[in-house]
Amino acid sequence: MFDECTEMRCPYCNSTESCSHLLLSVDLTFREAGAGLLYEAFKTRWYEILEGEENNPSFDEREAFEELLEEVNSHADFEMTLGIDTAPGMSSTYQIYYCSTDEHAQSALESFKEAD
Repeated sequence: MFDECTEMRCPYCNSTESCSHLLLSVDLTFREAGAGLLYEAFKTRWYEILEGEENNPSFDEREAFEELLEEVNSHADFEMTLGIDTAPGMSSTYQIYYCSTDEHAQSALESFKEAD
């Protein structure tokens, strides 16, 4: 399921903080992971991709990042896009992924790590 929101709120426990359902929060503007169970694993994989392609002039960073996010989405039960204005003329777009249960989130983490 996909939703576009103005507030980061877990669709399962209604928390506005990081909760056990939060799989990953990603700043799409700067291509950075922000929080969630997959945070470390995602960040590690993303930096490995960037390092492996640093000498490749035809490398498309945007496309590679989107492919990695597609993998995250395949493990999520819910995703939302959130736009945040941080200052006049400054804004970021976030993609946020959730799992419906703690067990599913843990399984998603293991599957994501194994795919590395």
